[in-house]
Amino acid sequence: MLELPTPSVVLAFEGLSGVGKSTLVEGLKQLFPDPNPVRIIHDDDHPPEGASGALVDLYYLGSALRAQKFMARHALCGHVIIIDRYLATMYAYSQPESREMMARAIQWLAPPDAMVYLKSDDWEPKEEDGEAISARYDEYFRGSEVPVVVVPVYPNAQTVYAELAQVFSGS
Repeated sequence: MLELPTPSVVLAFEGLSGVGKSTLVEGLKQLFPDPNPVRIIHDDDHPPEGASGALVDLYYLGSALRAQKFMARHALCGHVIIIDRYLATMYAYSQPESREMMARAIQWLAPPDAMVYLKSDDWEPKEEDGEAISARYDEYFRGSEVPVVVVPVYPNAQTVYAELAQVFSGS
């Protein structure tokens, strides 16, 4: 009998710089069973200090394209693919003069199966324009056809792990 490959599940973790996405993603590895190995896409490369305009947009577009390549290679491996920043970040951090172009580019990229948005009203963002970036995240999620789980950021990361464990286990 022919066995069909198991499709991978893609989860994108989104949020402002320093909110705890990378820490959370690393901690989540333990929540998934061994038969579905977790693959993490984390682009640690950031736009150069002082970069602006098209250079920032190219950085985020390049990051999304690297994620696409990885997702294509692992699409039928039955993995849980976790992306640390993806399409919502590409939109939220895009420059005003190119936001429409970035929105069009996003339409050509494969969406994740679900997005997890780490958000806190009490947290002080690293970026000067953190409130504006946060508003663009909200705008992106309002128009998304992909399910979005908004997770409030707590001072204790274990609380976030427990809340996400409940979400992903269906409890």
